[in-house]
Amino acid sequence: MLRAAAWTLGLFGVGTAIVRMFPESAWIEPIVLLALGVAFLYVSARTSVRERRSRSALSPKQAAA
Repeated sequence: MLRAAAWTLGLFGVGTAIVRMFPESAWIEPIVLLALGVAFLYVSARTSVRERRSRSALSPKQAAA
């Protein structure tokens, strides 16, 4: 959860900085918002929850260790 909050703050911080660099361009904000959406999808797909193997799925040698 902390990682998701850090990514959110970081991506929106970068987006805000880019939009403020070009204040006269009305078209930059929608492009930045689309890029943020794509970045969120990429990050959420990359950081999926891994399945934990139960002890019963381990071999007897691995379970004893």
